[in-house]
Amino acid sequence: MNLTHAPTRQIPYPRWFFPGTETPSTAASIEFTGRAESRIVDLILPESAKERVLEGFVSMADGPPGRLIQMFLVDSFGALVLGERADPYGHFSLRVFAGVAYKLHAIWLGRASTEAISAFPADIPAGSGSMTLRLIVDQPGSSLHKR
Repeated sequence: MNLTHAPTRQIPYPRWFFPGTETPSTAASIEFTGRAESRIVDLILPESAKERVLEGFVSMADGPPGRLIQMFLVDSFGALVLGERADPYGHFSLRVFAGVAYKLHAIWLGRASTEAISAFPADIPAGSGSMTLRLIVDQPGSSLHKR
């Protein structure tokens, strides 16, 4: 069972609590008393999460393709799950999990930390189909640090 985070490459299962919920407040407790006893509890775990593709193009505000632009993906629990560079033409293709909401950040890091420029972060809904996105890097600073 995965109690702590959205699916990852290492643990490709959705967050799950007994008796089949992703929300801890609606979960049931199973108590272990330390005494000898027998109880039967059916734990039907979810299937591994399915993948989906997010792809698109990122460019600078003045138009050139997204050279040296880093793509960062943050899951709905606030964990950074992916950091990958767009290709020299600004194209990116990211494999993520269906059913998980994400926020996609595109950041040109510059030569110094003070030179960072970001696109407005894109909200990725928890869908199942592929998505095509277009991001423009025109916001001063790193959007990752403005969460």
